[in-house]
Amino acid sequence: MPTPTVVANPAFSAEEESQALRKAMKGLGTNEKAIVDSVARMSNSQRQEVIKTFKTMFGRDLIDDLKSELGGDFEDTVLALFQRPAQFDAMCLHKAIAGLGTKD
Repeated sequence: MPTPTVVANPAFSAEEESQALRKAMKGLGTNEKAIVDSVARMSNSQRQEVIKTFKTMFGRDLIDDLKSELGGDFEDTVLALFQRPAQFDAMCLHKAIAGLGTKD
């Protein structure tokens, strides 16, 4: 069996990652490097935990905050990383079959 390329971070703390993401988005401008540094070192299950912890700690929706702070392909990529695998697969399938030439 192949070795997974994304594994859980053994030093993970949902509280610390939530604080890092909030700090990256708070105030004037957005620290995109800090967002990448935080998101890239978490597995998907850890990202799901951060979504819940962020809401508990700050009373804010992490996904809504990311949407308001980011844009373009970078926003799409970061938001995709926070989707559960089944949600991401469904979104990709929907995009692939939506549009012209697919109503045959």
